[in-house]
Amino acid sequence: RSTWSSAAAGNFSTGLWSCGHTPTSADDVVFDGTSNKNCTIDTPVGVATISINSGYTGIVAQNAGIAVTIAGAFGQAAGTFTGGSASLKVGGGFSLSGGTFNASSGTTQIGGIFSRTNGTFTAGTGTVIFNAATNVTHAFGGRTFNKVIVNDGLVGYWNLDEGSGTSLVDRSGY
Repeated sequence: RSTWSSAAAGNFSTGLWSCGHTPTSADDVVFDGTSNKNCTIDTPVGVATISINSGYTGIVAQNAGIAVTIAGAFGQAAGTFTGGSASLKVGGGFSLSGGTFNASSGTTQIGGIFSRTNGTFTAGTGTVIFNAATNVTHAFGGRTFNKVIVNDGLVGYWNLDEGSGTSLVDRSGY
């Protein structure tokens, strides 16, 4: 467990963390009342989970072009998360019970259950891909999305909307 404990607003890569280092793929990242200072994700991030818990009133912002990969779950009960223009991949469930979540203008992938029971979910201009490997029941809580892809085992997906050139982009999320 690595808790954001910075005394001033700062970057994910150089901020103060309770574990003593920038969180890695083995770390569960927690934002809570320990510090309410804003955190800017300024470098590609790969972590086990992210929890924005009650008591956190700051903003966690994903810089433009910076990918965030969460192997497990993303949970938000307070504060604000603002996605950037790069991908946000959540390998497990996505739970929004409070605060404000502003989706990436790129692609947001959710590999488990989407549950919005409270808080504000803003889809923005990006694409949300639901790609759970098992049967799941989502609780959208009346949320709307800009573009949604439900990928429950699709091997490949090509829009054929490149406009020119000789190659196609696989949009299946794999």
